[in-house]
Amino acid sequence: NEKKAAVLYDFLDSSEMFKGTVVKKDRSLMNVPFVTGSEELDAKFVKEAKEAGLENLKGHRSVGGMRASIYNAMPIEGVEKLVAFMKEFEKAFDFRRKEAHRIFNSIPGVRMQMPESGFLCWVDVSSLGSSTEIVSYLLKEAKVSVNDGINYGAGGEGHIRIVLGVYKDNQKVLDALERIRNALVNYKGQ
Repeated sequence: NEKKAAVLYDFLDSSEMFKGTVVKKDRSLMNVPFVTGSEELDAKFVKEAKEAGLENLKGHRSVGGMRASIYNAMPIEGVEKLVAFMKEFEKAFDFRRKEAHRIFNSIPGVRMQMPESGFLCWVDVSSLGSSTEIVSYLLKEAKVSVNDGINYGAGGEGHIRIVLGVYKDNQKVLDALERIRNALVNYKGQ
């Protein structure tokens, strides 16, 4: 059990996306709780893991996140499969976050800080006009639905929120980001 726990905890300790929730001195060899830092991304991870044959990873209802139970019956190969899946999941979202940052910062008048996770990004479109109008424009011209930042508080005006985790396929995400880029480059205000 120590070897299985070490494989999983070593990955969690080195991951940029996944974090263990228990301090090292109190870690269990049987139940390993972890999170991504985003409830939405946690839910997406659990869903995709289940589709990949990795069952029962949803965390306890009072804590959230995820929990890997690596009791005696779980072979080391099962833990290795979980870690391999987590690495691929993290790699896909890291790619999306970097590509979104590159694409949006190539648009004149648009700014985006590098998101901490690869699931959501906030794009400052305030120099182009009203975020509410831009959201409508993007739906019509780019055929992409994004969220108006104003829906998240007064400070959200002038920003759009984009969910990068809608598709499993990175190419579909890139295609949508390019359609947004092309539409924003041509945006003249409404």
